[in-house]
Amino acid sequence: MTNTSENRSMTALRWTLGLVIAAESIFTAWNAYPEIHAGGHHGLHAWVRLILGSAEAVGAILFLLPATLLAGGWILLAVFVFALLFHVLQRQFFVGDLLIYAMATIACMAHAQASSKSKV
Repeated sequence: MTNTSENRSMTALRWTLGLVIAAESIFTAWNAYPEIHAGGHHGLHAWVRLILGSAEAVGAILFLLPATLLAGGWILLAVFVFALLFHVLQRQFFVGDLLIYAMATIACMAHAQASSKSKV
């Protein structure tokens, strides 16, 4: 693969990943918010979804911008780890999507670091 096509491919992966994660995290946070303010006791789940969803949205937006890609990537990886632990603790073991998101994030971060080193 040529350098130009590799850069285009990684940029397309970064934008696809960032937009999908941003949309899903905003949806998660948006749906958790009414549960927190509704009457009755809803437990910790709604708060966890609101906090993780909000942090994930911020990380995804930062991930889309080349200048803040690495910072956004680290935020996303931290959120993925917490989300994975949260799911496993609830005996929800189908976390393959989180693993794929994490590996795609790592690939984009590695490519960004390698690209910045080759420009120096």
